[in-house]
Amino acid sequence: PILEKLSTLHDEKNWDEMKKVAHKFKPTLSYVGIKELEGVVPQLEKYALDQDPNGNIPELIETLNYFCSEALDEIRRHFGETTENEGQ
Repeated sequence: PILEKLSTLHDEKNWDEMKKVAHKFKPTLSYVGIKELEGVVPQLEKYALDQDPNGNIPELIETLNYFCSEALDEIRRHFGETTENEGQ
């Protein structure tokens, strides 16, 4: 998954690839509509460009992970409820 890839790239200090992966992730977040993350990916791109001098990237990845997990859980609950309701 993309968040694991971002963590790995950070650990490897592969800043160019991290910036590219983060950039590719933006449309997905926009499409899903997770408002809490609108500013996170641009920050991630900037910190990757600057080679994360203050060590901010791990916290941003944690934030991405948290809100993406929450969104995925909500989708699963919704479709689980829909599937259960169809059987009635």
